[in-house]
Amino acid sequence: MTDSVAQPYTGRRSGRVELADARLADHTQVGAIYAPESLASDVVTVPAAAPAVSEGGGGDAASRPRQRARTGSQQLQAISDNLSDRDWRILRSLTAHPFLTTLHIQRLHFTDHASISSGSRICRRVLSRLAAIRAVRHLERRIGGVRAGSASFVWRLGPVGERLLQRALGGADGPRLRRKEPSLHHLDHCLAVAETHIRLLEAGRAHAPELLRLQTEPICWRPYATFGGGRAVLKPDLYAVTASGDFEDSWFIEVDRGTESLPTLLRKCGQYEEYRRSGVEQRKHNVFPRVLWLLPDARRVHVLGAALDQARSLDRSLFRVATFDELISAVIEAATND
Repeated sequence: MTDSVAQPYTGRRSGRVELADARLADHTQVGAIYAPESLASDVVTVPAAAPAVSEGGGGDAASRPRQRARTGSQQLQAISDNLSDRDWRILRSLTAHPFLTTLHIQRLHFTDHASISSGSRICRRVLSRLAAIRAVRHLERRIGGVRAGSASFVWRLGPVGERLLQRALGGADGPRLRRKEPSLHHLDHCLAVAETHIRLLEAGRAHAPELLRLQTEPICWRPYATFGGGRAVLKPDLYAVTASGDFEDSWFIEVDRGTESLPTLLRKCGQYEEYRRSGVEQRKHNVFPRVLWLLPDARRVHVLGAALDQARSLDRSLFRVATFDELISAVIEAATND
């Protein structure tokens, strides 16, 4: 093998890479997911919740603001005991991706049903059940408008879901997080990153190319020492390992939604170059991943590609630039050309 710094990317024979973290175990699983769900999957038995507690005294009880009581420890354990394997997978997916649409969750976890429509119906019922016990909740903002019904919801972990996962990972019950509605730009970026993951997974189910490993933020972040002696952290949107035939390819993936300036994108490319020159990734994995930029349109692909061609401080062979819809073809083309 040539010098790891001089050669920015190399393919290697696939050893079928292990998953990066137990919390991501469902992210690259191919095939059916078996769970005791059915068309009656909205049925679950847990102790009755404590009655709502009023926040103030006096006045008409019906008009006073009311607040949900915190789910007690015994009730939380009962909920945990009644969750199916697929329920846990949904919660873990909402840990890896802070926001997922109903369709995203369906494509991740409801692909083993007789038809797409039955999978969609059961997905909505399961999410409704998980929302009723506050394991998940949906944003006020919808994707596709109110007429799309529950299929238009964007989901995130609910307070009970957060506590369940804290327990599952061996942590103590923490304070209840109060989350604001995300900005439109932030939500759009998060959903695009999730869509990238799911498209890679769906291509892997068809073995073209196979998805061996995927890391989301912050697990995919890479700390390193700069040449000036400081500390820095490279923060890709995703890290993936794919395989075509007997060889595997590693990727750092950046999802750009057209909201950042060209100088900002080039500075991020410069950080990838700096990280490559540090040799940290090569020492750990013997290869350095390609950097795949997914951009919203062909014009932006041309602009960034031209800027990379002219940037003397960057190794052009390190970077691939494609539109969002060209994700799979870009991965396949890279594997074919190598």
